[in-house]
Amino acid sequence: MFDSILSFPWSLGILAASFVVKISTQIYATVTKPGLNEIAQANHYAFSPQRKVITILFPLQVVVQCMWIYEIVVMRPDNASDSGMLAYVPMHNLGNFFTTIALIEWLRQQFDSVWMSRACNVTIQIAATYMCGALPTSPTRVEILFHLVAKSTLAVAMLDFLAIDAIQRKCGKPSEVVQALTAAAFVLGGMFADPVMGAMLLYVLLSLAIGQDGDWGRRLAVMAGATAAVVGAKALWVPA
Repeated sequence: MFDSILSFPWSLGILAASFVVKISTQIYATVTKPGLNEIAQANHYAFSPQRKVITILFPLQVVVQCMWIYEIVVMRPDNASDSGMLAYVPMHNLGNFFTTIALIEWLRQQFDSVWMSRACNVTIQIAATYMCGALPTSPTRVEILFHLVAKSTLAVAMLDFLAIDAIQRKCGKPSEVVQALTAAAFVLGGMFADPVMGAMLLYVLLSLAIGQDGDWGRRLAVMAGATAAVVGAKALWVPA
């Protein structure tokens, strides 16, 4: 099945090309003026993350994605079909498309279009990550890369959507209800997440906590600590 789907040049080309286009757009959006950071600083609201934390993850994410693309395109692993990679590839490509559109519209400061693109992307990534399932007990190299790619992509999509949604709502500080729902969502997410997704949820919370000041920033830090405790407890005491 793997050969029948990914042996065609156009299929392999879309996988690699969508990645190259997205990364190229991200690099351009970072170095141009005003760029990603400048526009983000001018539109800083309740769910705006710390951009420097995202910058740290970006090169690591690029390296992992390059390694995964090499494995899936060149090495053609036999377990690709069983691990869900075949179903994930077109969703990955579609996510790259919406991310590229969002970056372009962000530079134009067309936030309605950015919201729509990021909403589509985060929906796709949630569905894609659900299809991935949990990391196997004894994963192969390509399975580890696959789960890192899928779940780090979801984490970034979550951050992007939370940020643009706060911008659209002009939300300087969320209500007590929103804060409680945020805490519940992340702690419950940590309860059901595998170690990779759990780490990504922590990354999202820490990015938000560092990016916020005052009581809201401290509450986000507490949420990160609670989520870390849940994820750690599950990893230590819940059998695979």
